[in-house]
Amino acid sequence: MPNNSTKMKRTILFLMTLFLLFSCTFKDTKVCTIKGQMIGCNCKTLFLFKSNQDFRYLSEKILIDENNSFEHSITNPTGERYSLSVEEELNKGTGYRINFFTDAKSIEFKIHSIDQMTKNEINGSQLSSKFLQFEIEEKMWLDSNQNKNTSNQDSIFKV
Repeated sequence: MPNNSTKMKRTILFLMTLFLLFSCTFKDTKVCTIKGQMIGCNCKTLFLFKSNQDFRYLSEKILIDENNSFEHSITNPTGERYSLSVEEELNKGTGYRINFFTDAKSIEFKIHSIDQMTKNEINGSQLSSKFLQFEIEEKMWLDSNQNKNTSNQDSIFKV
């Protein structure tokens, strides 16, 4: 017959096991919801992927509805930069990406066609908005200096 000390040890071991089981199953789940509107683009699908990954193998497809809207939840997003790309533009080989960070619970996009990309908007994520503004300014500078000295272009790409 086990003594009180053995019973107490078993009880403590049982309670610790229960605690560990419950603490492992109830993790904090973070979700970032992205939603947006496609403007001037007759597209049906977006690809979502981390910017450092190959979209052909490591992307999620997001369907665009009949109102040219989309919505998708990213579960446990990382601090990395993510990209949205229009399937039709990827098939053309343009590499048109909308880059963003998942630093907010909800991020809203207004995505224009590639020829109007300077009108794109990102709301809800301060870091993404600033990064988008940088990309727009970079594109405008490169477009306006396209025929000038190519060493200037090389230096901005290095930066």
